[in-house]
Amino acid sequence: MKRIFLTVFFLVSLFQITTVSARAAARLYFSPASDEVETGSDLTVVVKIDLATEEAMAADALINFDSSKLRVKQVTSGDFFSGFDYNIEADNGRLTIYSFSEQALQTKTGTGNLATIIFETLDDGTAATSFLCQIGNDTDSAIWDSSGNDLIDCGSNGSGSYVITEGSTGTGGTEEPTSTPAMTSTPTPTSSAPGEPTATPSSLPETGIETPLLVLGLTGLIVLLLGFAISI
Repeated sequence: MKRIFLTVFFLVSLFQITTVSARAAARLYFSPASDEVETGSDLTVVVKIDLATEEAMAADALINFDSSKLRVKQVTSGDFFSGFDYNIEADNGRLTIYSFSEQALQTKTGTGNLATIIFETLDDGTAATSFLCQIGNDTDSAIWDSSGNDLIDCGSNGSGSYVITEGSTGTGGTEEPTSTPAMTSTPTPTSSAPGEPTATPSSLPETGIETPLLVLGLTGLIVLLLGFAISI
């Protein structure tokens, strides 16, 4: 019975130690870890640090992002460490953040904001962010203690996944214009408007006795007078 009790006690203690060790891992993560935004809008992501039970004096965050969908618009320091710097490799989709205590050997504990990143969304789709981190590599993401030891647990780091939707480009319900009726021809009035002179005819109508009749009458008169004279 005593042997069973000791075995159970040992297993429970081992489980508690393993759980505490897992929780105590120093890590970096994004907040929010996921979001949905429209193309052309800003995406704000906070880089967080969690030291658990550790003490640290500096942290390097090497962040990979999808440069076809995200562009780093602004990077500002968080409130965790007092010193801050960063470097952007836009073509490679890499952002490196350096955060450190400006006072020598000053360490911090707990959790806090390492930096705030504002991305501009370029294209629709899903954009991922992650920390470049490999165990035993001192040139990637790291969390440093006062002795220069790397405390970060790469497997505990977080990642980000952001859905970018196509922005609205509608015309706001503008109605389609109706067709304009064809113009009909206006008939030309036959009479002049009041007060306007009438059109002058091209030729005047003939009046009085016609010329041939007048000549014939004069000839007859002359013949009659000659006849009267001869008879006398």
